[in-house]
Amino acid sequence: MLKIDPVSPIAPRLVSSLYTEALVMMDESRSYFEADTLAERDTLGPVARVAFACESLRVTTRLMHIVAWLMARRMPEQGLARLNDAGALMSPLPVIAPSEDAHLALLPPIGQQIVRASMDLYERVRRLDDEAQDDALPLTRTSPARSLMQRLQRVY
Repeated sequence: MLKIDPVSPIAPRLVSSLYTEALVMMDESRSYFEADTLAERDTLGPVARVAFACESLRVTTRLMHIVAWLMARRMPEQGLARLNDAGALMSPLPVIAPSEDAHLALLPPIGQQIVRASMDLYERVRRLDDEAQDDALPLTRTSPARSLMQRLQRVY
């Protein structure tokens, strides 16, 4: 049986999986943007170097917000916060502008891949956050069918 947290309607297994994915992506991006690309960066022109630095910061910011959002949803299950306190920690995922295609085109292929992967992860977590905000439920959970009907009524 799938355990649903009454504060966060997102399945703990999904949160844990996304959290692991975000941590791995953080490590890969840190390694790429900090150490692995010294020789590559030296071959870039001035505009491309600025784009490289900007995208490095965007990826880091994007991933840090994702990890913080996921950590807040993991805390109650891991006994690090009481359910009543956890609700206050669960603020919405901040809006982060996607990277511009013109900047991405200036990056080496691996850099482009890392930036796009971070944007993809951000969009997946943002959709979960949107659903969680739409489904903000009291501590007594309604049926999934009733929840779907309520969401359809709000949209149409």
